[in-house]
Amino acid sequence: MQVHMWERPYTCSQCHQSFNLKSHVETHMRIHTEEKPYQCSLCNKAFSQKSLSKFQVRTHTGEKPYPCSQCDKAFSWKVIFLVHIRKHTVRSTFVVDIVCRGLTIDFDQEYTR
Repeated sequence: MQVHMWERPYTCSQCHQSFNLKSHVETHMRIHTEEKPYQCSLCNKAFSQKSLSKFQVRTHTGEKPYPCSQCDKAFSWKVIFLVHIRKHTVRSTFVVDIVCRGLTIDFDQEYTR
């Protein structure tokens, strides 16, 4: 079924939060069940989402696949890289609150050219 972004036909039976995709509510349900089916291959730490186990591996290997072309910094997470590159392209003050698959990352930075 095709759903518009603003439509949220799938609802969590536990907390009644709604989602636009069935897979999102299924992933969300792991918060309530505490199911963590994905493990880091290096330390066996368990995660509710496959992508989080991938990021955990990067903490061990030091892999940073998102290099900035404007400076010598590189990043493990694409979203942090995207926030960083604004430093080089936008003169503004901004606050970004990112909820990333169960993790909340708060940025409160003033970036200038």
